[in-house]
Amino acid sequence: MFAKLKDYETVAELRSSKILEDHAMKVICTIDDAIVNLDDMEYVTRMLQTVAQAHSTRFPNFDPDFFSVGMFRILESTRVVRSQ
Repeated sequence: MFAKLKDYETVAELRSSKILEDHAMKVICTIDDAIVNLDDMEYVTRMLQTVAQAHSTRFPNFDPDFFSVGMFRILESTRVVRSQ
């Protein structure tokens, strides 16, 4: 995905990229799905593992463990904010 963006030279070009917009929307929707389902951590774990696995098969340098740790940190932060 990011290889498709390598020829963009300016921030303005990136901002107008449909490819980047589509990926950003998928990321936001995945985070939203995880936040909405924080009470069902089995679902969230399965969903994030599926996303991580899909990325690791498409991108050889993608580390699914790093992805999972990052996502769970985001979700833990969200849980803390929601409980305040």
